[in-house]
Amino acid sequence: MLNKSHIDGHGNVVIQDADNSTITINLSDTEQVRKFFIDFQNKLSELPREILTELQKHNNLESEMKVGANIYLTVIAEFADFGNNAVLWGVTITNLTKEHRYFNQPYFKVSPKFELELGLEHDTFMMFPKEQLKFPVRLEYGEVLSLTFEVNPKQFALFEKNATDDAFLTCYCGTTVGELYNSNEYKLNKFVKDYEAIKKVRR
Repeated sequence: MLNKSHIDGHGNVVIQDADNSTITINLSDTEQVRKFFIDFQNKLSELPREILTELQKHNNLESEMKVGANIYLTVIAEFADFGNNAVLWGVTITNLTKEHRYFNQPYFKVSPKFELELGLEHDTFMMFPKEQLKFPVRLEYGEVLSLTFEVNPKQFALFEKNATDDAFLTCYCGTTVGELYNSNEYKLNKFVKDYEAIKKVRR
């Protein structure tokens, strides 16, 4: 588990894990950044959004190969008879790399952190897609993976409680070779309006 992380005065990312050992990543060393993404891909979700952004900026693989992926986050309405409509987060991942890639299960970050209870805040969470898939998923160049994540009433209550004017959700997804991509930001106050409007529709 990664406990604390910060960027020091020399531009290095410094991470302390649960055993109080320290990992230092030199952001100017592309190979070191990439190795961190590969070795610690299962723990990336524990890092703050600001650290992930800096690591992404310095993971300069374009000099080695043409790489990329597009992740799009949206809200999907699933209309049913008798007004029992479902609201889902929709995520599409498109592989833009000129070779296949294996994509890990996406995770989500909110900013600012959610207050789960008094004194307890958190910004990262997993949602499980309705599609029965085994991750990592292989995508060829140009291939698209579409995922949907249903929002239940308890989840909606948490989003609604934390839907300030500046709050938003972002989806992150990494590959097995150390790349990390993020989606567009989706404003939570817009999501609350979307959710309520979809739930009101009657067929």
